[in-house]
Amino acid sequence: MRQLKETIYPETIDTSKLSSCHLIVIDGDDGSGKTPLAHKIADALGAKVISLDNYLHEDGRPYCDQIKYDSLKNDILSSSQKVVIEGVCALKILAKINVDHDYHIFTKCVVCGNRDYDDYLDERRPWNRKLARDIILYYREFKPFDSCNETQTRLIDVE
Repeated sequence: MRQLKETIYPETIDTSKLSSCHLIVIDGDDGSGKTPLAHKIADALGAKVISLDNYLHEDGRPYCDQIKYDSLKNDILSSSQKVVIEGVCALKILAKINVDHDYHIFTKCVVCGNRDYDDYLDERRPWNRKLARDIILYYREFKPFDSCNETQTRLIDVE
């Protein structure tokens, strides 16, 4: 019988490198633990968490087309606290509203081995869900796994 053993990030996160940052972005795979990581960091820094999913019109259009960009930009720029933004396609969304970040964490989910992002960059790779399509196109354009300041990994092992 196979069992899943899951580890989500280290229990303690070194936030000393983030203490001077005003805007921290957590970006990555769907289901990779961006939200819990954002809350851990925000709790340690006394920061506000902004989840991109909270700015969706939810009208069936592609993910990035559903974002309420004006509201998002206003909430980021009007915050007197440090801000931790979490969500898929984060760099693309921030570029659209012309907001710069200080630190970028890319999260990935690894099941029984290492995920190879070259397959996301392959133009021939098929996709079967709308969000998966948006993420693949985002990975091809922005390559966030190459440009991030650090990577955090959620491990799921089958024993």
